[in-house]
Amino acid sequence: MGDEKNNGIYYTPADLAEFAARISITSPHPTLLDPAFGEGALLLAARKRLLMLKSRKPKTQLYGYDILPAKKAITEACDKGYLLRSNLFEKDFFAVSCENQVHKYDVILMNPPFVRHHLISEESQQTIRNALAQFRRLPLTSDLYSYFIIYSLGFLRNNGKLAAILPWSFLNADFAISLRRELLDHFRQIKVLVIGERLFPKVEERVLVLLCDGFGKKTEKISLDYSFSLPRKLQEGRFINRDTWLQPLWRHVFSAKTTDLIMEAKNKYGFCPLSEYADIRIGTVTGANNFFIIDKETSKKLNVPRRFLKPILRHSGALRNLSTSAYAMNDFLLSVPKTARLPGELSNYFNKGKKDGINNRYHTKKRKPWYSLPKQHPPDAFLHYMTKEVPFIVLNDARFLSTNTIHNIFFNDDVEENARKWIQLSMLTSVSQLSIELTARTYGGGVLKIEPSAAKNILVYLGQGRTLPDEIEEQLNLFLKTGNYKEALEYADQQFKNRLRLPDSYLVECRKHFDQLRAFRLGLDAKKSET
Repeated sequence: MGDEKNNGIYYTPADLAEFAARISITSPHPTLLDPAFGEGALLLAARKRLLMLKSRKPKTQLYGYDILPAKKAITEACDKGYLLRSNLFEKDFFAVSCENQVHKYDVILMNPPFVRHHLISEESQQTIRNALAQFRRLPLTSDLYSYFIIYSLGFLRNNGKLAAILPWSFLNADFAISLRRELLDHFRQIKVLVIGERLFPKVEERVLVLLCDGFGKKTEKISLDYSFSLPRKLQEGRFINRDTWLQPLWRHVFSAKTTDLIMEAKNKYGFCPLSEYADIRIGTVTGANNFFIIDKETSKKLNVPRRFLKPILRHSGALRNLSTSAYAMNDFLLSVPKTARLPGELSNYFNKGKKDGINNRYHTKKRKPWYSLPKQHPPDAFLHYMTKEVPFIVLNDARFLSTNTIHNIFFNDDVEENARKWIQLSMLTSVSQLSIELTARTYGGGVLKIEPSAAKNILVYLGQGRTLPDEIEEQLNLFLKTGNYKEALEYADQQFKNRLRLPDSYLVECRKHFDQLRAFRLGLDAKKSET
């Protein structure tokens, strides 16, 4: 999968191809185009479906384009008479003019390349822009599959269907909103089935199936459904309106009850967004972490003055306790004032960095001198930026800095110590974790990425003057240090039930929805998984 993965090429598994063919082909007569046929899995699945529907010459109904087809597999399929060689074109789909296209198709069926926008070559970008001139322009940050979807519309007959296997980014990437806007009002009905299970072997990417029916008609119905494993049929799903379709869809995959629980936390139980109590910023941007962050042994070799060394956390994996006072000072940021005189060993170190081009990197070349970082202020607390586990807040009692892989939290002046501990505790409740799952983004392998804008919306509880005993922090630390996140959440929920009289039924419901979203993110079967 090496080169294929780098090019966003994930050949379609047979069961997924057959499902996509089954839901998009409902009669024996349609002509079908796959604009990126690869090794022909979708075309072969379409042939099988057409035969089942009593088509007499299915191979004459199937067409495809691909700039890099899997020639061995295609040759074998053609030699066996499954596909028609004259209907398959080794050509860039975007170089085929859709204007005045004589041969329009009843069905477009595709698994387009999942290539990120920054990996699309300038030459390909220009070809795509020329091809899409007649459509409203998609953002330049769009991934390649977006262009395939939009350009294929020019090859579709009135009342035709479009079926596509797409990555999860279709749910919540910014560019995907523009893509979904383009689809709106082009089809009478739009259905999305999100699949939790990883269907592509050896890769982290998870997929959904998009089915658009009734091309050329005003959109009447949009539905969204979720299934952990591939279902036999495409269910009706949950209906959503046009406004919802043009929002990030992640939070709408499951029942509207999830959003209701969040509103109840705000309106009834006193939870508020973290931004009401703190400012959330990214950590220190060095421009070259491996150069500007050194360990104790290196600092001694370089004879670095203690005043030039600031303890720093490299990555969020270090966050294993609710206070940095329990953390060892292993790494240090070289924090050298602009006018400082440099010891010989440190001067040589910077000269070597200059020789290696560290001074000409994006961030370093803006600084004068390049090795002197702006003054850094230790935050009041830290929060995970990216994690597969349960994110939580760590109070920065030891005055560490952190890299920009960890969020820095600066509490408002009126948020005193006891209130900060309540915020910590509330972060580990099912209520807060549910709010995180709803607002954060999901990346490969189920990693949660909590952008600063999402961190602001995490629901926390201030405590309203109530005192928290020290043994609560001690017990939570035992759970967190050993990775027992399930127990930590259960313990935090129990404290809120006992101390604030939060109804057990409400907390159970929050936990159920949190577990469902977490399982969805991690690619687990919610019925079989636990936190």
